[in-house]
Amino acid sequence: MNKITIDLEELIIALTSDLDSVGGSYFLDTATGELILFSEEFMEDPSYGIPEDIEDNPRYLQIIPFCSHDTFTIMEDFIDTLGSNAMTERLTKALKGKKPFRLFKDALDEYPDLPDRWFEFEHIALTRMAEEWCKVNNIQPIWKGTLTKKQP
Repeated sequence: MNKITIDLEELIIALTSDLDSVGGSYFLDTATGELILFSEEFMEDPSYGIPEDIEDNPRYLQIIPFCSHDTFTIMEDFIDTLGSNAMTERLTKALKGKKPFRLFKDALDEYPDLPDRWFEFEHIALTRMAEEWCKVNNIQPIWKGTLTKKQP
C-alpha cells in the first residue's frame, strides 16, 4: 500500500464534487498527497502549475466523484437513526419530492438541533467512504485536516 499524507477535507470535497459539466476533475498526486483541480482551461495557463502529463502519468490518480445516489443513501441512513416520529416522516417525505436534496435541507431547518446532527452524521459517513476509496486505490492515508469524533 502506498502510504501518503492527504488532507481529508480536500479529499471529501473532491469525492463529492462533480465537475464534468464544467470540464474539470480532481487528481491525487500519489507521490505527495496533493489534490489537484484540473481543467483544460488551467492547462493553458502555466501559472496554475498543472503537470502536462497529469492525464497519462500513473503518479496522478483521477478522482471519480461519488454519485448522487451515494449521498441520497447517506440521507436515508440518517433518517433511519431518528426513530419513528413526525420529524422522520417529514424528512422521508422530502426525499420523495421532485428536488429531494433541496427539500431535505429545508426540512432539516425546521428542527433547530437537526442540522448539526445531520452534518456530523454526513461527515462521518463521507470520512468512511473516503477511507474506503483509499483502500480500493491501494492508498494508506495519513490524514491531515479535521476529523470528527466517531459516532456512538
